[in-house]
Amino acid sequence: MEEPDAKKRKSGSIKEQVFRGWKKIPLPVRAFLALSACVGIVLLFAGLLRRPGSAAGGGAGPDVSGTGAFEAESAAEGEGSETSVSGQPEITGGDKKEGSGKTDASGGSKAEGSGKPDDEKTEESGKSGGAKTEASSERKLRKLVALTYDDGPSNATPLILDTLEKYGVKATFFVVGRDQVEYHKEALIRAYNDGMEIGSHTYDHRILSKSTQEQIWETMWKNDELLKEVIGFQPKIMRPTGGGINDTVRASIDRPMILWNIDTLDWKYEDKDTIVNTVKAEVHPGAIILMHDLIETTGDSTWQATAEIVPWLLEQGYELVTVSEMAKAYGYTLQPGGTYYSFNPLWSPDAELAARYYQAFGPKEP
Repeated sequence: MEEPDAKKRKSGSIKEQVFRGWKKIPLPVRAFLALSACVGIVLLFAGLLRRPGSAAGGGAGPDVSGTGAFEAESAAEGEGSETSVSGQPEITGGDKKEGSGKTDASGGSKAEGSGKPDDEKTEESGKSGGAKTEASSERKLRKLVALTYDDGPSNATPLILDTLEKYGVKATFFVVGRDQVEYHKEALIRAYNDGMEIGSHTYDHRILSKSTQEQIWETMWKNDELLKEVIGFQPKIMRPTGGGINDTVRASIDRPMILWNIDTLDWKYEDKDTIVNTVKAEVHPGAIILMHDLIETTGDSTWQATAEIVPWLLEQGYELVTVSEMAKAYGYTLQPGGTYYSFNPLWSPDAELAARYYQAFGPKEP
């Protein structure tokens, strides 16, 4: 039997031999072996936690691979890539929202391979596709245009409204109080009730750029009071008579001044085909088109031209909206006393929106 001291010496000599052998191994190799051992321990521990039904996991656990979210996105892309009926171009390559994975009632992410029937998975994919389609719809490049009519209402106004109502579109009417609103109240009431935008065009069609400040205030105030009496509404926008603006006008008008960038000259030519051809040649998204619904000035040409212009614009994928609707949709904020000729999306104050139109159409007007 060996003495205890002998055993101690033998044991110590073995430890010393192992230690010397370890020190002979190059330092990089020793570091690699130590790191591998640590990783192995971590992976083993993680594997135990991820086991189904384990005390730590409590179930299958979240799908950290993100495969479920990818499947939902793939299904959504199949449904969300349809072209709109109007043929409007659509933005592609937009940023996808993070966190698209569905969440179950318990608050945890839905795990892949949960044994769900295929029809339920299809239903979920369809829901994701619907959300994707809705988001994609918001990114569409809308082609908006505003038809505007001055100097009415008159006997031509109801005929123009017939066309607008037939196609479910909107327009903006800049009305004159004296002799027009006073004698054609029913036409104004109908336009207002139909959702058309009503703007002021002064009470007596006074040329503002040739008027004093007091005269400007008077004609605007009288028109406001008459319109409040007839339709209970005071216009928020106006159009200077003849488009004339100077420093006195700017200092006197307390609301946005809406001009135009497409003049059909219907009052000059009184010719339906000239009006229609002018619009076809010059129209673009954001355009404000000037016409007149004063039958004493334009005869039957303007309401007849409207009956051709509206369906043609719709066929080209345009939406006919009011001036204020178009300004808002294209990122413009109407300012009191501001002057606006058009609301071209390429010049929008919304830099992101302008960039998307530029990307789709280039520097030319879309």
